[in-house]
Amino acid sequence: TTDASINMQPDFVEVTINTDIDADIYVDEQFMGRGTWNGRLSDGSHYVEARKENHSPSTKNLSLVLGKSETINLDSPKPIVGFLHMNSTQMETDIFIDGKQYGTTPNMVENLLIGSHELKLEKKGYITVTKTINITKGETLTLKETLQNEMESAEKQFEIGKEFYDRHEFAKAVEHFHKAAELGHADAQYALGCYSQNSLRYKG
Repeated sequence: TTDASINMQPDFVEVTINTDIDADIYVDEQFMGRGTWNGRLSDGSHYVEARKENHSPSTKNLSLVLGKSETINLDSPKPIVGFLHMNSTQMETDIFIDGKQYGTTPNMVENLLIGSHELKLEKKGYITVTKTINITKGETLTLKETLQNEMESAEKQFEIGKEFYDRHEFAKAVEHFHKAAELGHADAQYALGCYSQNSLRYKG
């Protein structure tokens, strides 16, 4: 019996890649993980990326050598942004984008991530405006919104309800009376109180 002592060398390189916690890590176009990845790669050249939606990827070329472990720190992907110039017919209306406040109108909101966002405009005594906006790379979206006065809107809804009521379209009348009542219109609240068994007994 002969004992043979063989010293085997690894044919891989231990690699650790760190980047933004929310960024996806790709090695040679293959998804490896998110935030941090540790694993084995063959020696030679590799292309690594940190990707994040609506961001420019962070990239690096690697040259790996057998027997030499590597720790790679990739920069965070850079956000791709645009701008919003927000105005309203009612000055000093609060601006909210995706739930975060961005001052009051008129205002230039800078460095908004491209893509869709929820815009909300609020001012006491006026009906809140909510809409979806789309921000484009390097461009300025200019908007001017008109907020309806709550009482004026309530009166309009009440008048529409009366028109439907006069035409005996009671379901539609109730729908508009509800809208007016929610805005504090007393006559609409009274009309709804008189509604029973799918008929309106409102007189006015």
